Amino acid sequence: MDDLKLAALLCTRLCHDLVGPVGAINNGLELLGDGEGGIDDEVMSLIQRSARETTRRLRFFRAAYGLASAGGRGFSSASEIAAQFFDGGKITLDWAGATPAPFPANEEACAQIVLNLLLCGAEMLPRGGRLAVRVADETDEIALSVAASGPAIKIDDDLETRLDGRATKATIDARRVQPHYTARLVAALGGNVALGGRTEGSVDVRARVPTVGDRTH
Repeated sequence: MDDLKLAALLCTRLCHDLVGPVGAINNGLELLGDGEGGIDDEVMSLIQRSARETTRRLRFFRAAYGLASAGGRGFSSASEIAAQFFDGGKITLDWAGATPAPFPANEEACAQIVLNLLLCGAEMLPRGGRLAVRVADETDEIALSVAASGPAIKIDDDLETRLDGRATKATIDARRVQPHYTARLVAALGGNVALGGRTEGSVDVRARVPTVGDRTH
């Protein structure tokens, strides 16, 4: 898939994910405008909740899809952003896995990959569940994984082909672009991504990325 098509699909996906909370803010403001000058507490609560949700999503998407080097976002920042993104939702986040120290020179890029792995995992939990992040230093590689577990794991038939880059342009749309984009991120660092640890109620999305540069932080 060419970069222009990939960018268009990601933009479509972002608009879809943001239209809900932004629309709720607009509806709340319209309700206030239809009133008689008073401020309805319930309407204001709706606006505030939707504004917070929009902010959380924008912050997460900026970290997941923006330039990894912008702002120097590492594992610590990524875990905070992810915690806010999933807070109060159907999915519980577990980021207790140890992160490598000293950190690799490509820490920001690895942290961005984890955020994208989380989105891949979340897509497999339509009824909610748990996402567990693990980051491990394996000498010359960084192993990144997200384990998705829940009551109704959903794995698309062609998910593995979208993760390993074998998917065709015709089989990828805005709803199914996330695994393909994640695979492109990992491949850009010389790594690979695949499914693993598949059981009745869980599956891992795993990426392995070469350690590069000076190991001091």
